[in-house]
Amino acid sequence: MLSTVLQFILGIGFLFFGFMKFYSQDMVSEFERYGFSSGFRKFTGFVEVVGAIVIVWGVWYESLSAIGAFVLGVTMLGAIYTHLVRAKDSFSKAVVPIILLALAVVVFVLNFDSIPFL
Repeated sequence: MLSTVLQFILGIGFLFFGFMKFYSQDMVSEFERYGFSSGFRKFTGFVEVVGAIVIVWGVWYESLSAIGAFVLGVTMLGAIYTHLVRAKDSFSKAVVPIILLALAVVVFVLNFDSIPFL
């Protein structure tokens, strides 16, 4: 039950965040500030949207839960690195990615045994 709730929270959040990478002027400005290309911004949005879809599908196909959580978790590691190291932002800018990483880790751990190739 906990995993299902977290999967929907992460799925909805990352659909929103992922689509923002395509259409939000704020995201365009932030990625420029980080020194990333528009192609990388769009790639990041694509990965977030795909990860969101996979993690929600995992509610019905359990093996997808851990895979989606892994993809989103790695993406959040990149976001944390970008904020704290590359952009030298204050810690407060990394709080949301840290929380999302923690939620993804919980989903991954709860569903790790369902990964068919491990």
